[in-house]
Amino acid sequence: MNRADGSILIETDELVVATSGWAALGHHELRVRVEDEKLLDQAVRFLRSISATAFASKSPIANGDVVQCGFYPVRFEIEGRYLAACEPTLDHTEWRMGANLALQTWRDQAAICEAAGAQFLPPRSKSLAAVSSGFMRRENPVQGLRYRTREDRSGWFFSTPSYEASPADVSAVHIFHVVNERPEISKFLALPPGYWFSTESGKASFDREAAETDGW
Repeated sequence: MNRADGSILIETDELVVATSGWAALGHHELRVRVEDEKLLDQAVRFLRSISATAFASKSPIANGDVVQCGFYPVRFEIEGRYLAACEPTLDHTEWRMGANLALQTWRDQAAICEAAGAQFLPPRSKSLAAVSSGFMRRENPVQGLRYRTREDRSGWFFSTPSYEASPADVSAVHIFHVVNERPEISKFLALPPGYWFSTESGKASFDREAAETDGW
């Protein structure tokens, strides 16, 4: 049992994590289901965080509310006396019960940031990224570099070794499409501006010039 604040507790029962305390305040309890017990700690941290924020702001989570769980959004929908967590499908065309993808992505991205000694700064899955031609072909290795940018863009520019710095070869796509086609890059995406990575080496490094440069 974990405490989110003075009144809201977080409880775990097998593969379900739920709050205890919102009902006494006249609201629905929150619940997250996972399929992997290794995600339970992440689910606890998620519910603890959003419950503490909701309690402090006096704005409890309501039916249909969407909150960020790192890279992915999570929506809460009525399920009996609970508001149950739902996450988008990979193509973002519908919502499904549970938060496995969101929690696993959060965990994996946080691990990369911790290993790099970097701030955890995930973009939103519907933000835009720049990609060079040939990027979507899975046989090509990927290079990624994150620039400073405005909020509706991720700051990420993805290319392949064959990219010749031609603007005509670059297009903007929602970053969840990029992850769908090249899932191996997902773990790097929460690295802050100034970081680059290569799937060929599996390493990430910091580039100060990029950190101080505004992206597209």
